[in-house]
Amino acid sequence: MRLCDIPTEMIATKNPQIGKAVGILMDLSADERTRLLEESRQKALWDYNSRMKGAFDKGEARGEARGRQDVISLLKSGKSPDEIVRMFDTAK
Repeated sequence: MRLCDIPTEMIATKNPQIGKAVGILMDLSADERTRLLEESRQKALWDYNSRMKGAFDKGEARGEARGRQDVISLLKSGKSPDEIVRMFDTAK
């Protein structure tokens, strides 16, 4: 089995440093078209991960704001902090 027959992802999961070195070696030895395709793939992955993190962060912030609003409404309706804690306690 030749090195180029082994998926880089498989190598990287075994040893990230070796995976990085193999990736660099492949970049240096790849033809121009292959290198451009790999760069495009990598950029697409970075963009995707960035969008997913942004969406997660936005959803988390919205959930926290909604939770604060719910707590404030419950306090205004006369619920005690202990009652509210019991209502939202998910550890049970």
